[in-house]
Amino acid sequence: MEFLSRLSFFFRDRAKRAKQQDEERAALLAALDDAMQRKEIAERYFNAVSEDALIIRAVYEMEAAEAHYRALLCQVRQAGLRREYWEYDAF
Repeated sequence: MEFLSRLSFFFRDRAKRAKQQDEERAALLAALDDAMQRKEIAERYFNAVSEDALIIRAVYEMEAAEAHYRALLCQVRQAGLRREYWEYDAF
């Protein structure tokens, strides 16, 4: 009987870990989507401004958004996830 209870505990723990991994992966993909949207917004802002100070700010925002997107993309790939819309296949 003790063997069955241990076996039951093992499978419940395994299912719990799998569910936690699924939640973490979903959160990572949601963060990637958010970073992609921020990157697109930064690019639109850059295209919309014309003053020198605003252009400099837009360039910094684009670079920051790009760096954040690439960092998340690396994390997603390390987690073994794939997306068809990835722009950077060189990683």
